[in-house]
Amino acid sequence: KRRSGKTRLIRRQIRMTVLLTLLCVFCVAAGLYLREINSYVQVEQPAYATEKDIARALEAYRQMPEGEGAAARERAPEACSVKAELVFTGVTSPDMMLQIAQTLEEYGNGATFYLSMVEANGYEESILSLLEHGCRAGILGDGSGGGLSGADGEALTAELCRAATLIHARYGVSVASALSASQPDAQALAAAAANGIGEIVVPSAFLELGDCTSVEEARRLLETIPRQGILHVQIARQAGDQAA
Repeated sequence: KRRSGKTRLIRRQIRMTVLLTLLCVFCVAAGLYLREINSYVQVEQPAYATEKDIARALEAYRQMPEGEGAAARERAPEACSVKAELVFTGVTSPDMMLQIAQTLEEYGNGATFYLSMVEANGYEESILSLLEHGCRAGILGDGSGGGLSGADGEALTAELCRAATLIHARYGVSVASALSASQPDAQALAAAAANGIGEIVVPSAFLELGDCTSVEEARRLLETIPRQGILHVQIARQAGDQAA
């Protein structure tokens, strides 16, 4: 009886050890799985500006000396080898954007693509194609392509902070310029500078991609653009291959 009782005790201890071992294995596996899921979520979710990021930008804006801020630019750099500098807004399919980027690269004409937050967040493959071919990323002013004049300075500062943070987090590039359809006022220039944006570009001419369907039309358009002007090209999201 003593041996039988001792045997049952040993068997119970063995079962308990096995159960504890299985429980430990399960816990480790669950922990690794949760860590992997958490890592995936952290990578996939866009990094938005935090309250601290916006607070720092607002503090910089409030401390900006009167009359200082980003520079407004309406001309292409003196070193520009072509008649007009090209800037783009609008993002479409990766194939279309790759075709545009390769064409620009072929002719040695780098360009800046000004992005809204919606585009920066939803067209990653397309935007990566542009950056890989030497194009630059900027912020689309107020996000709708309008002018920046008359906007509330602090609200604009926060909006630019959100856009710059998102673009930097997703693509690893720092934004150096923003686009405005009209001449920016002092508040807009200060809001840009508070976010490390050195210039606000104001185009001198506008073209919707697809408007020019022949070389002759393109030449007539170029004749209307002042030398070293800035041509704003709008890309429709549903533009077809013919427009390219």
